[in-house]
Amino acid sequence: ANDVRYATLVDGLIRIVAIGVSGEGSYKTIDELQGDLDPEVFWRVHRGYLVNLNRIREVNPWFHSSLMLKMDDEKGTEIPVSRAHAKKLRAFFKL
Repeated sequence: ANDVRYATLVDGLIRIVAIGVSGEGSYKTIDELQGDLDPEVFWRVHRGYLVNLNRIREVNPWFHSSLMLKMDDEKGTEIPVSRAHAKKLRAFFKL
């Protein structure tokens, strides 16, 4: 689980991106995956994204009080944070 960077919903499949590997998981929903991971480390930041807080490289302001995360993968994947989750994330990172 520590190697998992983030998970997202793509075309009805849960795509898990980890260090050195990515692929589809056998989970039916992101909620199901989230239930098997440490809630202190893995946060649902958007309807379609679950991120490992330890794998966030940058937190940037975005539209309408939301945030954009840049992950520590090779592509520097950007993940949107919904306004509803941005407040919790700001408090966690003391922004």
